[in-house]
Amino acid sequence: SACATTFCQNPECISWQFRRDVGCLQGKDIRLGQEKDGPAAWCSDHPPNRWVGQYLKFHKTFHGDELGMTQEDEGEIRRRACDDETWNPKEQIGQCFGLGDVKAGEPSRSAEACRKACCKDEKCGAWQWTEALGCFYSKGMHGCQGDDGNEVKFEPFEGRRKIVEGRKYTDK
Repeated sequence: SACATTFCQNPECISWQFRRDVGCLQGKDIRLGQEKDGPAAWCSDHPPNRWVGQYLKFHKTFHGDELGMTQEDEGEIRRRACDDETWNPKEQIGQCFGLGDVKAGEPSRSAEACRKACCKDEKCGAWQWTEALGCFYSKGMHGCQGDDGNEVKFEPFEGRRKIVEGRKYTDK
């Protein structure tokens, strides 16, 4: 692709990625996946997945703008999200950030197990699960991808990065 060609010709450029909705992105060094050394900039090392997940606390955009609820409805939001009959695992299908590390063991076995683990934790405000990666939950989530109905956001990026001398590329 033209993106890769111009990347290879520019010594300042360390990484590139391309997807038809955002075009060609070129830049400095990045960390991939669980790498802990290197710059603050980070990219996921797996293609976008469809997730299942739900808010347990009031979220202005979802509950306020879309459902007409208010902060006073937070108890009802949590009750419905934690109820076996009324939970909605398709509330948040795009990957979100801010949920911390994977919750290993029982919570990662299924979406239902992830939801139940989150519901047992009174500080938990949101959860997400995908079969490929497991269960994630925390007090909230942000930066959700693909929640606007744009199917392109679930397509993988094409990209590469150059090896930077002196970097160890150490995983977690």
